[in-house]
This record gives sequence, C-alpha cells and structure tokens, in this order.
Amino acid sequence: MFVIPSGMIFGAPISVGQFLFWNLLPVTIGNIVAGTLFTGVALYVTYPSASTHAVSPAPQMTEMQEERKLAFGPASTTSLNPM
Repeated sequence: MFVIPSGMIFGAPISVGQFLFWNLLPVTIGNIVAGTLFTGVALYVTYPSASTHAVSPAPQMTEMQEERKLAFGPASTTSLNPM
C-alpha cells in the first residue's frame, strides 16, 4: 500500500488507474475470498453441527445405579434382626 504510491511520487510510470486495477482490486478480492474461506473453515471445525450428538452422562449414571442395585440388593433384602 505504501511502495506503489511512493514510486508514483518519485516518478514511476504507473497511473492511479493501473494501481487500483492491478494492485488494489486483486488484493481486495483475495482478502475477501481467503477471509471467508478461512473463517468458514475455522468456524466449521470449531463448532459441531446440530446432527452430531454429544455424549450424555445420563446412560452412565443409570449403569452405575444398576451396578449398585446388583451389588447391594441382596444385603438390603435380608434383615439384620432375626425375629
């Protein structure tokens, strides 16, 4: 952004139209395309889509509760007081 206008000031054979068309226009288009592409890819990778299911701790809790029932079930059914 600085070198071409400096060259124009010091007498380089470049017009303002050439500067805009051959420098600023391709750079601007490249920034727009690359910015949207890289931003889109980064957001796609960072945030999962709604169709992917997160692992829920609920089934793990029910499995643990079932294991506890199996482990402690017989002890809780017998009475400690034999009368």
